[in-house]
Amino acid sequence: MKKHLLSALFFCHYLTFLSSGLVFSEPVDGNAVKVNPETEYIKKGNALHGQYRFNEAEQMYKKALEINPKNDGVYVRLGRVYQGIGQDKKMYEKAKEMHKKALEINPDNDGAYRSLADIYQHLGKAKEAEEMYKKALEINPKNSDAYTGLGCFNLDLGRIKEAEEMCKKALEINPNNARAYMSLGNVYWELGNTKEAEVMYKKMLETNPNSEWSYNTLGKIYNSQGKMKEAEEMCKKALEINPKSENICKTLINIYWSQGKAKEAEEMCKKALEINPKNDEVYVRLGRVYQGIGQDKKMYEKAKEMHKKALEINPNNESAYKNLGNIYRSQGKAKEAEEMYKKALKIDPKNEDACVGLSNIYRCQGKMKEAEEMCKKALEINPDSEWSYNTLGNIYHSQSKMKEAEEMHKKVLEINPENESAYRDLGDVYQALGKAKEAEEMYKKADYYGSSRNSKKRIK
Repeated sequence: MKKHLLSALFFCHYLTFLSSGLVFSEPVDGNAVKVNPETEYIKKGNALHGQYRFNEAEQMYKKALEINPKNDGVYVRLGRVYQGIGQDKKMYEKAKEMHKKALEINPDNDGAYRSLADIYQHLGKAKEAEEMYKKALEINPKNSDAYTGLGCFNLDLGRIKEAEEMCKKALEINPNNARAYMSLGNVYWELGNTKEAEVMYKKMLETNPNSEWSYNTLGKIYNSQGKMKEAEEMCKKALEINPKSENICKTLINIYWSQGKAKEAEEMCKKALEINPKNDEVYVRLGRVYQGIGQDKKMYEKAKEMHKKALEINPNNESAYKNLGNIYRSQGKAKEAEEMYKKALKIDPKNEDACVGLSNIYRCQGKMKEAEEMCKKALEINPDSEWSYNTLGNIYHSQSKMKEAEEMHKKVLEINPENESAYRDLGDVYQALGKAKEAEEMYKKADYYGSSRNSKKRIK
């Protein structure tokens, strides 16, 4: 959830920017109003900022400051531009400098305090963030955005009740606060209440129809609900608003992946990498797509290339090591697979998949004790793991411990009554016990759920 919140911060800056507009002179009764160059630069900067054209917006705000170096509001807007340009420390330092400059000019600029709070929150400086939010509210107790920021702050710390209270307070002050609806949606999302989260994100779209964040998050919600058509539709709308968002691309990758649309998933991975060629997570996902497209040597080589590319960018990407382990295991390269799984576990000792993969390697090598230990470790990490229970069942079967094997496979079916592998492996257990009728029944169920799954063209 922390990543979910932090990736929302950039959009929050944009929403605050929209909600804190300046008042400009307009012609009255057809009489022309003299153009104010400072105002014109600010208006152009606002328009460019709203279109995510940050570098151009920066230039407009700087021109306005050349005319009037004492405009604290422009310094705040320039700070928010730097918050939007990039997520690196350098840009956040520039943003902080702008907001502090605004406060030198006007110590009562509550917007500057609120923006500083967002920056400190993103940098993990909780104490400073809370102090800035409270300072903003001391100056302006009706600052709806500051209450929303406190809501995000509390949610980030796991204080769900306080987060909900702050977001609702923000909406009492300003029922059109799009960011508050988004943050309250995040609260419900964290609670697993996707229905209420959906309502909040839709409310946000009513107040801000161009919210890429809301469309993208609605896509995630529909994906989790199995509403794939709606999920895809929402994310495509988000991508229309911001074609250069790698986060939206990543959501669409997951949606295509879950539908078994390998070609579309591959294309979206490549689009995400055009936006950010240094995204190791996308290289891993592209590698998994190639693993799923086919079982031939060519595809496995392409998959390995992607995972290795991910490790060039991030040597601590345990998923890349784990996936390389899976590829080597499927190719019968036990030594290489074992090495990859161990590297994954060195980085993350709680990588369940690496534990089970290593367990399978030990089982094939006849190291049953080690295989059993790794499987049990995986179940400590995830007590509801179908794969771990089924693998443990196969380990017991290999040792002729049929009662224990039967128990493990049945445990899988308690978790997922449609698990084809569990039915097939349970059939093998009954076959070994001479229970032909029970074995035949399990094999029929395995065939039924296997054909049902294949008809959906799921990617493995």
